Amino acid sequence: MFDFRFKPCAKSPEPAVGAVRSAVAVHAASRRRLLLRCSLAFMKILLSCLFASCLFISARAQSLDPSDVLKQDGILRVSDGSSYYEFRTNGTFHSFPVSVSGRTFDGSWTSSAGPYSITFTVTAKMGWLNGIQPQPDDWKIVLRVDAGLKRPADRLHMEVFDGYFIFEELTKIPKPAK
Repeated sequence: MFDFRFKPCAKSPEPAVGAVRSAVAVHAASRRRLLLRCSLAFMKILLSCLFASCLFISARAQSLDPSDVLKQDGILRVSDGSSYYEFRTNGTFHSFPVSVSGRTFDGSWTSSAGPYSITFTVTAKMGWLNGIQPQPDDWKIVLRVDAGLKRPADRLHMEVFDGYFIFEELTKIPKPAK
């Protein structure tokens, strides 16, 4: 066996010890290169599988146009977590709380469809469910719903269209002067 108690290769008086240390260093370097190649190959395989699974998931979860959902189901229901907003094909609008009390809106809507979105203009009376009820007021609501997915009903919630939506306008309509 070799005696490795000598000083580093450059200071070693014996060339054989330096050669052995060089061979050990070369072997360690080639081993690191092999490990690097194997880990790169593994990473390529892992990333390929991840990419393929993402394609599979996205193919199953294609975004739906809210106009198409309204036509097919006869209702488009969206929720912000505290209220439901329902648009029915007969032109009626109904908003009510997710829980047992809160604000309600009942009225009618018109719409204009864009690419993968629909903008509703609603005229509705505001009321209250299970609480002190002031006189109902008339409100104008403009709500844009973008493409999304249908989220099925569960034990606590109704089926909703889960897409990005924004209230572009929410204004109280003044009562006519008497």
